[in-house]
Amino acid sequence: MTQAKHEAVIENQHSEEKKKNLSVYQSIFSGSVTGAFEVMVDHPLWSIKTRMQKGETFTLNPQVLYRGILPNAASMIPITAVQVGLNRFFQKCFWGNNYELSDGQKMASAFAAGVGSALISCPTEMIMTHQKKSFFAAGSYLVKQNGWSCLYTGMLATMLREGMFSTFFLGVAPTLKNRIKEYCPNDYFASLLAGMTAGIGATFASQQFDVVKTVQQASVAKNSAGFFRTVQKHYAAYGACGFFKGSVPRGLRVMSAVTLMNWMNEKMGELLSETPQTEPITPSTSNR
Repeated sequence: MTQAKHEAVIENQHSEEKKKNLSVYQSIFSGSVTGAFEVMVDHPLWSIKTRMQKGETFTLNPQVLYRGILPNAASMIPITAVQVGLNRFFQKCFWGNNYELSDGQKMASAFAAGVGSALISCPTEMIMTHQKKSFFAAGSYLVKQNGWSCLYTGMLATMLREGMFSTFFLGVAPTLKNRIKEYCPNDYFASLLAGMTAGIGATFASQQFDVVKTVQQASVAKNSAGFFRTVQKHYAAYGACGFFKGSVPRGLRVMSAVTLMNWMNEKMGELLSETPQTEPITPSTSNR
């Protein structure tokens, strides 16, 4: 009886996954809503984390903590849209239109999607790191002083960070939720536990890359070093603990982000799966 119940749960999960097999365009829209939702909740934690990594004083001043929230939301919309959209794109292109992908395939497509989203997140966070008042004024000043290329300072670190985050957001969290629901059918509890657990994993997997990225971007005016040189210098100055600067506020944000984004992305998938799909991509003929 237990085995039959277990198989029924697995079959139900596969049916739900198949039903929510969204098009790339629908995935992009779902990611857009998901990103905006997350920023509105978690932006103050990003501000606290960045100030700690830059060595600035701690503050709970709302004017400081909510500074740049609109540009952050405006940037997070395309970032998350790209992550969710690219994840779906890679799944379709490399493994066809098959809804039942292996865990490895899900992780690989999620990591690649995160790496691709760094093209947007890197310049946005570069400007936000140096923002005092106006987002656009900060961007113009950076370009005027250091050229357009400075906006992509810390690109490798950002790619690695986004790749790891996206892996846990789009790959680990949904997989964990399915595993948890085999033993606890409550959807909200499963979403919360899976999101928090995946968020902890994402924090540990990406924290060091986030610190290196911030150090590189904060010192752009001083001709910041490359990725590996920055790692060496930071380790020499602060030791291994230096790579965990700002880990508490960032960890809280990442756990919250993975939980909220996974839940919202799933709900958007359920909503959009009820609408007719027009899929512009020809499925690959390759086998899993």
